[in-house]
Amino acid sequence: MCDMFFASVFFLGLLLQKVLFICLKVCIICLLQTWTFCRHAFGSMQASLLEKQEAASISAMETFKNKPEYSAYDELGMPTHDAEGKELTKSAKKVCFSSCHG
Repeated sequence: MCDMFFASVFFLGLLLQKVLFICLKVCIICLLQTWTFCRHAFGSMQASLLEKQEAASISAMETFKNKPEYSAYDELGMPTHDAEGKELTKSAKKVCFSSCHG
């Protein structure tokens, strides 16, 4: 009777060990999948940030030089006159500034 008890306890111990091992494998797989997802998401965020930084680094002159709506520019490259040669209003200058500098 005592041997049977110890045998069943031993068997339950082995069974528990296998179950824990399977749970550990599943946890490791989940962690690896999460890590892969996070690494991919972080890479996407970095690429997006680099694109935004590159777009912000474009000078005003490059932004407005090919636009036919403007005919004259200041020393920073911001438009000062429209295509007809009229000076831009303050609000129009603000719109140009905000479109260039976000």
